[in-house]
Amino acid sequence: MRITRFLPVISLLFYCLSGTGFTEQNRVINGSHAAVQTEEGNAAQKTVQMTDINDIRPPVKVGIDPDIFYYFVYAFCAVIMLGLLIAAFFYLKRRKKKEKISLFVSPDEAAFKLLDELNGYTASNGREFYFKLSAGLRKYILGRFGIDALEMTSEELLPRVFELKLDTDLKKEIKNFLYSSDTVKFAGKPAKQEKMESDLKFAKDFVLKTTQTTT
Repeated sequence: MRITRFLPVISLLFYCLSGTGFTEQNRVINGSHAAVQTEEGNAAQKTVQMTDINDIRPPVKVGIDPDIFYYFVYAFCAVIMLGLLIAAFFYLKRRKKKEKISLFVSPDEAAFKLLDELNGYTASNGREFYFKLSAGLRKYILGRFGIDALEMTSEELLPRVFELKLDTDLKKEIKNFLYSSDTVKFAGKPAKQEKMESDLKFAKDFVLKTTQTTT
C-alpha cells in the first residue's frame, strides 16, 4: 500500500532523469523560438526589400511658371496703360490751358492781327477786302463795347456807336466808313486802292484810339 502510493512520484522522477521530458520541453521551446525568429527574419527581409525601392518623386517643373508669366504680362500692360492715361491727362490739361489763353486775347490784339492780314490787298479783290475789314471792325466793337455789331446793319449800329463816349470826329469817321464799305460790298461799287489803304489806316486808328480811351 505504501509503495503503490509513491509509484507516480517515482515514475515522474525517472522520466525527468532519463532526459525525455527535457527533450520534449526543449523541442517545444526551440520550436516556438524558431517560429519567432522566422517571423522576424521575414519582417526584416520585407523591410530590406521595401527600403531598396526608390521613392518616385513628382516631375520637377523647369523654366518659368506660366501663371507667374501671365501675371507679369498683365502687370506690365497695366503699367503701360496707366502711363498712357497719365500722359493723356497732362496733354489735355495743357491743351485746355492753351485754349483758355487764346480765349483771353484782348479785342485790340485780335483786331490788329486781323487788320495786319489785310495788308497787300489790291483793288481787284476790293469786295473781299471790305467784307473782312468791316467784319474785323465790328468784331472789335463787340469785344470792346459789348455791342453785337456783327448782327446789325449799319443803320442799326450807328445809333449805338453815337451813344458811346467817343470823340465826335471819330464817330463821324466810323459813319463814313460804314456807308462807303456797304456800297462796295452790296452795291457793287468798284474799290479804289487809295481808298482801301486810307480805310485800313482808319480802322487801325479807331482801334488804337478807343483802346487808349477805355483803359
